[in-house]
Amino acid sequence: MPDSDELRVRAVFAGLDPNGNIICRNAEPDRNAVEELCERLEGMEIDGIHFSIEISHKKNGDSGPVLVLSDMKNSRLSGEIVPNDPMKTGVPLPQIAAKKPDSGAKFTASVLNRLVYRSRRLFGPGHNKNQKNKTANVILISAVER
Repeated sequence: MPDSDELRVRAVFAGLDPNGNIICRNAEPDRNAVEELCERLEGMEIDGIHFSIEISHKKNGDSGPVLVLSDMKNSRLSGEIVPNDPMKTGVPLPQIAAKKPDSGAKFTASVLNRLVYRSRRLFGPGHNKNQKNKTANVILISAVER
């Protein structure tokens, strides 16, 4: 069980069109591409929350990131959030929201929304395309593992 100052969230790399609509989920199925994208996020810090990345390898060969958020100041993290992965394409990218109005949930949602925004800049133009129309340019938060 993680410490109270740590939160683990599952994520997927996805592709957005210029209008901000999700055009593909699991946009980087290649393990090398997933590792490259994870390296770009590793060590990032937002509002005292440190991000480390683990790569989950599934039996079917798929890989995906697990983000480990560590609170460097105190226990402000909450698993009471609504992830932004709609589990479908053709829809606008939603914001991560707090399930409860408490400050921890709102803080966690805010930090993760800023991570999503930063991922769009980090994965933007210049990122290697491994398949036609399947380029990751954003990270989606799909589940909390706390």
